[in-house]
Amino acid sequence: MSVARLTFRSGVWNLAANVGQQALNFLFFVYTARLLDPTAFGLMALAMVLVDSFTVVGRFGLVEATIQRADMPDALQNRVFWLLQAVGLAATFALWFGAGPLADAFSHPEMAQPLRWLAPVCWLLNSSAVPEARLQRAFGHGAMARSTLWGVTAGGAVGVAFAVAGFGVFSLVAQKFVSVAVQCVLMWSKERWRPSLPTLAPTTEIRQLVGIGFHVTSANLVLMLNTKLMDLLVGLFMGAATLGYLRTAWRCFEFVLHVCVGPLANVSLVTFSRVRSEPARLFVAYGRMLEIASLAIFPIFFGLAATAPLAMPLVFGDQWAPAAPLMQALSLIAVAGAPNPFFVPMMTATGNTSRLTTQGVIHIVLSLLLTAAMTPFGVMAVAIAQVARATLMTGVSLWMMRFSVDLPYAATWAAIRPGLISAGFMSIVVWSSLYWHIFAPLTGWLLLSTAVVAGVAAYGLGLVLGFRQELGELWNEARALLRRDEPLDAATPV
Repeated sequence: MSVARLTFRSGVWNLAANVGQQALNFLFFVYTARLLDPTAFGLMALAMVLVDSFTVVGRFGLVEATIQRADMPDALQNRVFWLLQAVGLAATFALWFGAGPLADAFSHPEMAQPLRWLAPVCWLLNSSAVPEARLQRAFGHGAMARSTLWGVTAGGAVGVAFAVAGFGVFSLVAQKFVSVAVQCVLMWSKERWRPSLPTLAPTTEIRQLVGIGFHVTSANLVLMLNTKLMDLLVGLFMGAATLGYLRTAWRCFEFVLHVCVGPLANVSLVTFSRVRSEPARLFVAYGRMLEIASLAIFPIFFGLAATAPLAMPLVFGDQWAPAAPLMQALSLIAVAGAPNPFFVPMMTATGNTSRLTTQGVIHIVLSLLLTAAMTPFGVMAVAIAQVARATLMTGVSLWMMRFSVDLPYAATWAAIRPGLISAGFMSIVVWSSLYWHIFAPLTGWLLLSTAVVAGVAAYGLGLVLGFRQELGELWNEARALLRRDEPLDAATPV
């Protein structure tokens, strides 16, 4: 089967998994937000700063490193598995026994117990790393999608039950733990490979994998810390409740990004790796993925910016109204959020992993300086700092891709232009209609629904009038990929 069709089918499965996972997560999140106060979400966000940091470092980037390899012998996979087990257990014990001192250091002693019960997540995620890598290498995204959906469903159901029973922040802890545990078990059930007894003798190959993984880990850690540093500083200096508001606004941003860009970003590493020796096909693959991502995320983010003061209290409850201005500010990250997820896959696939470390250092320095500088001026200033950081880093990432693989800047602009211009037109229409009360006397959900319909119509009109040729090209490629009985034309981009 061609790389194009494999990518397309994997992208469909990733889309199904991401839409299902994020939709379920978001529904559970909305329901629990109505039951819990902002402080509970703030404490959970602070605890996850440590859990996610230990997880990213503890995985060594070995999932991405093994996907990048042309072949992966069983003996090497076995060594990778046992290495990850040892590191995962070490991280779990470190968090379990260090929960109290860490919580005191964060000036939130009430965080100790939630952190302690989240510690096993580090080991569970490392336990599923090898089957995850194997399934991705084989384009087994269908099995991964089903595992993810069942995990999210089980975790969400448990979390809601705990919230109804009055367990507070432990509702969120139970949701996370159960979700990860179920996904781990189901992923192993879909994979036939099983580890043999450990062999501890070092090999050149394992050192090479760890070397590649180091650069990937640096990039992943930076991407994670960009938001976690924000959580940490806001939680420390403004309190858990303020962090809860910011985390809720950011959760909306993450929901859209994971649904619209996640499926493409997940398969882009495999796709870019398959065509890395053909620059023309590589650039077209990048452009198409970025174009589709932009067409999806720009209208949603721009629409959120226009409707947030109306939508946030309706969806989450009146107690979450202070999160609306934060949502409007963070929506501006959409412009930078489209190309950034493809930087790590591009550099990894083309063997330029050292660039990831360089970009990571720049990223973390910018994030730390901007967030720390804006923290004294309030939470809105922190949100604006994230927009500035993301915009600057988009420029750095595009420059590095141009320098490393000669990717033209024009390719990025051509890909984002249809969605960006059409979404800008749409946001003006929606904001104006709400500001001038064009839909009066409608209120509440009816007003929000009408504004959404008007936005969809305006966005579609902008695309049809301004970018008919681009839409036609995407439609023709989609039709070619959907035809199972016809070979793909040589002009197919990937």
